[in-house]
Amino acid sequence: MSLHSAAPLYAQTSHGSGGYFPGGSVSGVIVDAEGIPQMGALVQLLLQDATPAATALTDSNGRYHVTNLRPGRYRVRASAALFLPAVRQTLQVGASTRAVVNLTLSTLLAPTQWLPATRRTSDAAEDDWMWTLRSSTLRPVLRMNEEGHATVGVSSSSQERHRVQSQGRMAVYANDGGFAHGGNHEVLTMERSAGNGSGGVLRADFSGPRIPFPVAPSAEISGGWGRQLPFGAATRTVVTYLSHPELLNQQGSNGMQAMVLRNAERMEVGDTLRVDAGSTARAFNLGGNTIAMEPFVRVSYRAGSDVIIAYAFTASRGISQLEDLDRVAPATPLAVRRNGKLRLSGGHANAISLAVRTPRQGKLQVEAYREAITAPLFSGVGALTSADTAGLAMLSDPTTQTYVMAGRDFDGTGVRLSLDQPVTDSLSVSASVADGSALVNEAIAPAPLATAASQTGVHQALSATIRARAHFARTGTRVEAGYRWQRANTLTAVDSFRSAQDPAYLGLLLRQSLQHLPLLPNGLEAIVQVQNLLDEGYQPVLSSDGHTLYLAQSPRMLQAGLAFTF
Repeated sequence: MSLHSAAPLYAQTSHGSGGYFPGGSVSGVIVDAEGIPQMGALVQLLLQDATPAATALTDSNGRYHVTNLRPGRYRVRASAALFLPAVRQTLQVGASTRAVVNLTLSTLLAPTQWLPATRRTSDAAEDDWMWTLRSSTLRPVLRMNEEGHATVGVSSSSQERHRVQSQGRMAVYANDGGFAHGGNHEVLTMERSAGNGSGGVLRADFSGPRIPFPVAPSAEISGGWGRQLPFGAATRTVVTYLSHPELLNQQGSNGMQAMVLRNAERMEVGDTLRVDAGSTARAFNLGGNTIAMEPFVRVSYRAGSDVIIAYAFTASRGISQLEDLDRVAPATPLAVRRNGKLRLSGGHANAISLAVRTPRQGKLQVEAYREAITAPLFSGVGALTSADTAGLAMLSDPTTQTYVMAGRDFDGTGVRLSLDQPVTDSLSVSASVADGSALVNEAIAPAPLATAASQTGVHQALSATIRARAHFARTGTRVEAGYRWQRANTLTAVDSFRSAQDPAYLGLLLRQSLQHLPLLPNGLEAIVQVQNLLDEGYQPVLSSDGHTLYLAQSPRMLQAGLAFTF
């Protein structure tokens, strides 16, 4: 039996009879990417102004039926917990007509191809560029981003697939703290996408004036493009140029420049096997030059409708598959001089994972990994003097009074257990527990900075993370709050090669739409992001003249500003 609640009856006088006959009707079947009917899926018929005209819930066979619709044009939208919504953009309904609309829902565990996005998500921290997920039924939908939010997709009609779309985004923000990203910034992002799978993005980030000494503005410019290939394959490339004249090395030279080229390709064999492969090339210049090539590969095997087994090798931190190129701007490459040679922080990691879809459309994953870290960097806060930096492998940013130092090389093994679970349509939670190796400060505090740098040990450590994400559609508010606990004397994160590394301790991201306020345009929103809100994990050390410096795995950072999408 179909469960549904339709719009009010549409009545019209028949010819010469004074009677009534019903309006149009819409029915169909909602299935997932494997063709399995989805019971309890919500089907909405929306007017052109997005006002709901009728709703229905699918029965045990995935069927729905809505009757007595007024003639006109509608959008048909189907959604279910943790599925990416499916949309039929235009449906013409006439009096006494019967229309059939079948829709397919897809999840991240369904066979997919990743392609350039028609628009970015509003949940992405800072101004990273998200990409589009194309389901196995060739219907383009917006991807579920790393914060766990999914947004409405677009039509599967051939007209939509051949349409070229462009979008821009301008952001202005101030950043207090944040190594190499302090001060005022202006960010411009331009995106262009075609439904045939090709598209590109250009992003430029320029800083304002810097203190305490005058230097040129910093600049980060990225260009990315991708396209679909035959037989379910895809390719993506991102090139980034970075210039940070404010950064200093231990010899007192300033002016870091870097170039990063990232490329990834995906190949699929049927619906069961997927191979991602690519590399990252990094070139770094600050008091010398160094170049590194960092390959990665990931093989995923779909063992049933709800299980994925994967193996990954990566020498590129944070990248093991195509989706990990979602951020156009990569992490700033950093190199330090050790034993007379300039070395980029890096290493490699191997991981085996098992992902299972839970009954409420969540995801449970367990991962075992082994990593080898070269020149690991840990962070600090405080004003350094030339005497503090002498003989140490470090870089400093005097505009934010932050610095990074290279610790000893280490390797280790670990395991991570994580769960992502929706609670309601507007609230989801995730949690993870990890055990692995980390650098630990073994100096008796407060010790001189050089002593603390030389007295670091490698220990097994635990970390635990919990994160909640909420979307309040009525006010246009999106909130993400998370807490990652780790021992206070740890200097590096557990499982530091993980793609979605959360900053330690309490963090908060707030995005508030301002379009409902008088005289303000659509697409305007305020953004506030705080890292380590409670200033936890600070470990005191001494400078050469006796004042206090700090080591901190995640120094506090506050970023606030406005963004406008056009």
